[in-house]
Amino acid sequence: MKYLAIDYGRKHVGLARSEGEIAAPAGTMDNNEKIWEKLAAKIIEEGVTTVVIGISEGQAKAEAAAFGGRLSNLTKAQVVYYDETLSSQTAKKKMIEAGKPRHRRQKEDHCVAAALILQNYLNEKGGSHD
Repeated sequence: MKYLAIDYGRKHVGLARSEGEIAAPAGTMDNNEKIWEKLAAKIIEEGVTTVVIGISEGQAKAEAAAFGGRLSNLTKAQVVYYDETLSSQTAKKKMIEAGKPRHRRQKEDHCVAAALILQNYLNEKGGSHD
């Protein structure tokens, strides 16, 4: 199975992917009207079977759910939602520990958060148990 994870943000959307048990960051996209065409093409071209969207609480939850619903209508991929609580904070902490400079952390925080969301999802499904 091929997975694509999305860390939804109003300005930027972080991406991560996996074809097995390990998730890897896959970049960031600006969240604008062009995102639908770009994401749908990426999902179709890469043969993604499952899209995992991080979901939190409150207004952000409703926005992420709407985002996933629209993406589901554009592709044949299964869209699932996974709790992203503290993923952004954990991503920032891991990047600080890795010694990444602040400007790199700001550019990569969404895709690293997406990788954490996807890795947790895969672990829970029985992938890696490290």
